[in-house]
Amino acid sequence: MEQLPSSQKRGQSVQEVEPLAHLEYAEELALKEAALRKFWQTHHLHSFPESLLPSPKPRHYRTTTKRRVFAKGSSLVMGFKGGDRGSALPVSLLEPEPHTAIYRLILQKLTSPPYRLLIPHLNHVIVRGSYQEFTVILSVDRLNAEIVRKLKLIGEHLKGAGLSVISAFVLHDPTRSDYYLETHRPETGVSFKKLFGPDRLRVRFGDHSYLLGPTAFSQVNESMIPTMLQTARQLLLKPNQPMPPNNAGRLLDLYCGYGLFAGHFANDFAEIVGIDYEQSAVEGAQQNARRLQGEGQSGGRMRFVAGAITAAVLPRLLPRVDSRLIEFALLDPPRQGTAGGVVQAIAGRKPARVLHIFCGVDVIPQQIQEWEESGYTVDRVIPLDMFPGTPNLEVLVLLVPAHIGKEER
Repeated sequence: MEQLPSSQKRGQSVQEVEPLAHLEYAEELALKEAALRKFWQTHHLHSFPESLLPSPKPRHYRTTTKRRVFAKGSSLVMGFKGGDRGSALPVSLLEPEPHTAIYRLILQKLTSPPYRLLIPHLNHVIVRGSYQEFTVILSVDRLNAEIVRKLKLIGEHLKGAGLSVISAFVLHDPTRSDYYLETHRPETGVSFKKLFGPDRLRVRFGDHSYLLGPTAFSQVNESMIPTMLQTARQLLLKPNQPMPPNNAGRLLDLYCGYGLFAGHFANDFAEIVGIDYEQSAVEGAQQNARRLQGEGQSGGRMRFVAGAITAAVLPRLLPRVDSRLIEFALLDPPRQGTAGGVVQAIAGRKPARVLHIFCGVDVIPQQIQEWEESGYTVDRVIPLDMFPGTPNLEVLVLLVPAHIGKEER
């Protein structure tokens, strides 16, 4: 998407992370909507986007935040990308105050003599969870008995500080990568270690609660998830025609994560098949499906499979096409979009409706072209302001078979 105007300098790396956070929210929304429409026109895309849906919490909304730990002269900084100016703990307008309080406590401990040995080895501190309770992940490049002992002591401080921290973990990342989950885990040694607390976090949206692992993907704007789920239902299911549990419908939920969409559509399809490349995410989705079924909140069968979502592997992961089942597809891929051939593989199954969710606007033209070349056309486009304070948007695109007339959609 076209680069939007940035804020005045509040510290270079803070500006890079949240360049629009200084604006009044109405002004930010207007800029984003105008930029998206210009993007659509520039790329000659069909079905113009509808109105941008605002976030209920435009600031201090992020449920996953990350701070980089680094020494700056004789001072210790918990900042963003290494270029923070003038403050040991730079102010973020997108970070909830409870997260800032957790970082403040950890910074206080790190600057005291008993914990200074951790400074050269601590890469990132990550806080995530819901708006009510949190887990902390401490990313280090080395693990030995003394480092683990100090980390456990910090965990004890977090547990007893009254900051609603219910768990803490250590991530071993010898690459000191920019990601809180390294690209290549070490072949030997401990890669992930629990300091205290439950193995999974609990989040709740509407009538459903979910458990997710501390490293599982989850949307960073909890306040916007109900809007996303309601919009997905509005697009994927025909208005005022909910599909009962005994309807012969199957939902293919690609990049399913911990089963958020599967839980939301649990009573709308006879069968839901979820696929994700991360084994721990699939295990979480399976656990959440069992919980929903045990509570009587799921009317259909749900099955989740771990595997690479590629054109070569996908046919082995998906069930056979069944003429007795009307098939629908929901894709929520990472920012870079789907791998080559995935769109064609799904289109070849001839689903009745496809909902493709984009968190990276730049890939939309290429992916839509793939759908159009595979016999589908864009029917509706609804953008969500999932990432206030940044130039990014979440865009929900409904695709239908090109031969279907408008009145049948």
